[in-house]
Amino acid sequence: MTSRDNGHRDYTVLAVSLALAAIFVYAGIDKIGERQQFADNIAGFAILPTAFIDLFALTLPLFEIACGLLLLLPLTRRIGALAIALVSVMFFIAGALFVYARARARCKRKEKKIWI
Repeated sequence: MTSRDNGHRDYTVLAVSLALAAIFVYAGIDKIGERQQFADNIAGFAILPTAFIDLFALTLPLFEIACGLLLLLPLTRRIGALAIALVSVMFFIAGALFVYARARARCKRKEKKIWI
C-alpha cells in the first residue's frame, strides 16, 4: 500500500466516523428529548421486564451519545466502534426475539381456531 492509499483510507475512516458519530449523537439526544415516548416504545416490544424499561430508557440515550463522541477522537475510535458493534448485536438479538415471539403467538392463535 502506498502513502497515497493510506491517505485515502484515513479520509474514508474519518468520514465514516463523523457520519456514525452524528447519527448516534442525534439519536441519543432525540431519545432524551422524548424519554417517555421512548420508554413506551420499549414497552411495546414486550421483551424487557417492566422494572428495566425506565432504566433502559434512561441509559441507552446516554450510551449512544458517548459512543458517538468516542468515534470523534482517533485515540478512542476503536472503543467507540466496538461499543457500537455491541449495541448493534444487542438490537439485532432483541429484534429477532420480537419476531420470534410474534410468530409464536400467531401460531398459537391459529391452533385455537375451530374450522367448521
